[in-house]
Amino acid sequence: MTDTDLDDRIIDEATDRGTLRAEELLVLCEGYSTDDEPGLTRETLVAYARALDDHEADVALDTQAEGLTDQETHAISDGLLIQELRTRRTDATEWEGEGIYVLDASENRLSAFPAAWHEGVGGETDLGELFAFLREIEPFRQDAEAGTGKVSPERLIALASAVGGLDPESARERLAELEETGEIVEVSQSPSHEGLKARGAEIGTGGADLPPTLDFRDALDEIEARSESDVEEETDTIRNRLAAFAEGDRAGRESLLSDIDRLTVDLETQVSGRAARRAEGIRNQIDAYRESEGEAAAELSFSGVELVDGTGEAIDLAAGDGGSARLQGTLVNGGGERGVVAMCAFEDDAGNPLRTVESRPYELGAGEKRDVAIDLHVPNDAGRYAVVALDAAGSQAVGDARPAP
Repeated sequence: MTDTDLDDRIIDEATDRGTLRAEELLVLCEGYSTDDEPGLTRETLVAYARALDDHEADVALDTQAEGLTDQETHAISDGLLIQELRTRRTDATEWEGEGIYVLDASENRLSAFPAAWHEGVGGETDLGELFAFLREIEPFRQDAEAGTGKVSPERLIALASAVGGLDPESARERLAELEETGEIVEVSQSPSHEGLKARGAEIGTGGADLPPTLDFRDALDEIEARSESDVEEETDTIRNRLAAFAEGDRAGRESLLSDIDRLTVDLETQVSGRAARRAEGIRNQIDAYRESEGEAAAELSFSGVELVDGTGEAIDLAAGDGGSARLQGTLVNGGGERGVVAMCAFEDDAGNPLRTVESRPYELGAGEKRDVAIDLHVPNDAGRYAVVALDAAGSQAVGDARPAP
């Protein structure tokens, strides 16, 4: 290979990094290779090492070669790389950890990934499929860099470019698109939720019975990761309500959903930027779930509910002593024209019922949404509350006749 055949993008990225392991240089070269065959020739890899040795920038090789272990890094050279390849090579066809995998009998074609991976997903351009492939590989179910059940972003990009059919820039763009749509969530900023995971991946308990529209647990992870303040207590409370929703019967679900909606509103006020947009997205999912329920028993809802004082500030029941308040939110009628009432139930911290308040009937047209405000009195010992929307004619629309917090 002549110098004119070298890809400047590889040289530039290698010099930007400054220090690389042999596998990292191999992944970089594989990622930009236009060769139709899997892997890279030994000659090509050595040519890049020689070019980097001649480059004006200092590039070091992080070595594990025999006889060089007393020093972690050395200035890169073709001879040093050859020694490193000899030490790091493996004939394994399945994944045995990071190394230099030999792909052919002549030992000329090398890859940072085993032959079985090239056979399984070689040329694949769907990043979601590549991500799913990695999640099925045992070592990555507990990825050292990403945590249990997740895959590090760089490992996914490396697979997509070295084995799949994408160059590194395209792989990063696809990953950003999938993250934007929520199909793959990057939460690498959170120590307890590092790496990537797919939307809908199991977290906690009770998730199997959640309707897909309400399975926004990944969004909660992302909010935790992107929030500048600690909101883990708030997100865990929402997760617990989701688990209760999944395990509960239909009669009590709307009360739980209203509670989740209210908690999400509170969460949204504590975060900003993308985290706030994700919280808003959760509320949209709740609305979408309510609106998509086709049966009459799920066609009414009371969403975006908030209990406020005379100045419009949210009331903290735990810190208050009861008194006058206003319950405000949006009544949603997903069915035909009808009269609708909103009901609010208060309980103390032990779950004992204290007071139930019912609004006047509101006449709502088919598909109509209406913002309402209900003046009421909060009992002195109230520790929690729940709301429900009911058909004024007496046919129960959502939840029990009396909502359960």
